[in-house]
Amino acid sequence: MRPIITTQPGFQPPQSGWMPLPQGFEEVPTGLEYLTYLDTVMIHNIRDPIGDRNKKYKLKNSNGEQVLFAFQKLNGFITCDIHFINGQGIEVLTMKRETKYFLEGCYGWGSTIGCHPFECTIRIPSMGPPWIIRQRPQLKTTSYDVLDGDENAIFQIDGPCCCRLLGCKDMEFQIRKSNEMIGEITRKWTGFTAQVDHGLYSVTFSSGLDVISKALLLSAAIFIDISEFPESQNRYR
Repeated sequence: MRPIITTQPGFQPPQSGWMPLPQGFEEVPTGLEYLTYLDTVMIHNIRDPIGDRNKKYKLKNSNGEQVLFAFQKLNGFITCDIHFINGQGIEVLTMKRETKYFLEGCYGWGSTIGCHPFECTIRIPSMGPPWIIRQRPQLKTTSYDVLDGDENAIFQIDGPCCCRLLGCKDMEFQIRKSNEMIGEITRKWTGFTAQVDHGLYSVTFSSGLDVISKALLLSAAIFIDISEFPESQNRYR
């Protein structure tokens, strides 16, 4: 039997710039200890100067210390995997994006032509069935549901009006649980400057939220980025 590889090939453990690993959390999934006390995570999009279409992200706390690294691996025009790596080079979460077709109608128009809303599965090692993030068809807004393995709703994420997705300002995606707002995903407007490593999103939530929920919401932010903004323009870097 082949040994299980948990460390990404070619990944070099960081020497500095990473948040110290919190200790004493035996019941927390390995690698997600970094999220225990955080209430804000900044997601920095790393722009590849050679034009690689696979996106890369640094996830940092409010002090600028890195807590996770994520990179995309395209498997086709739509499908892709996102791998989340901790400071020890261990993959702690995997996200797989797929396209689901349905015949009930497109975005409220009652058509019989199939649409393809985006959906992704989230897997955390040794944590059982995958979670699901699913785009919810809406006529005027962009919305998502975060579901457990039985497809019960955990969070609802409601974005701005579709017409605002092209606007020159911050874009807020409100996070709700049982109709109560518990956080926000914000896509930052930084003007028309282009930088190699610049804040793209901030994700806020209660510091007391469990780490798995925090990890799911960070995954949702990156899922929104690759689904709504596959070709991020310079003004958002």
